[in-house]
Amino acid sequence: MVQAARSGRAGRFLTAAAVLLLVAAVVIAARNRRQATFSVSRPMLGTIVSVTVGARDRNTASKHLTAAFDRVTELEKALSAQNEKAELARLNRAAGGEPVKVSEDLFRAIAAGAGWHKRSHGCFDIA
Repeated sequence: MVQAARSGRAGRFLTAAAVLLLVAAVVIAARNRRQATFSVSRPMLGTIVSVTVGARDRNTASKHLTAAFDRVTELEKALSAQNEKAELARLNRAAGGEPVKVSEDLFRAIAAGAGWHKRSHGCFDIA
C-alpha cells in the first residue's frame, strides 16, 4: 500500500512536470515567433483597398504586401468599371454581338455575381 501511494505521487509529479515543460516550450516557441502587423492602403477598384499582414520583419511584410497588391492590380485590369481598357469594359462593348472569350478571373466574378443575384432574389444585380 505504501509503495502504491509513493508510485501514485511520483506519477502525478512526473505528469505535472511534463505539463509544465510542455507549457514552457509553447511559451518559448510563441515568443520566438512574434509577428508585427503591417498595413498598407491604396486607391484601387474604385475604392480604398487595405491589406494587413503579420510578419516577423518589414522585408517579409513588404514581399507579402507587394504580392497582394500585384494580385489586386491583375484583378483591376479585368474587373474595373472605371477603366475603359479593362476586360469588363471590352465585354460590355461587345454586348449583344459575337461571343467574347474572358479570363478566369472575370468569369468567376460574373458567376459569383450571378450567384448573389439568385440568393438575394434579385436585390443584388451586377447588370
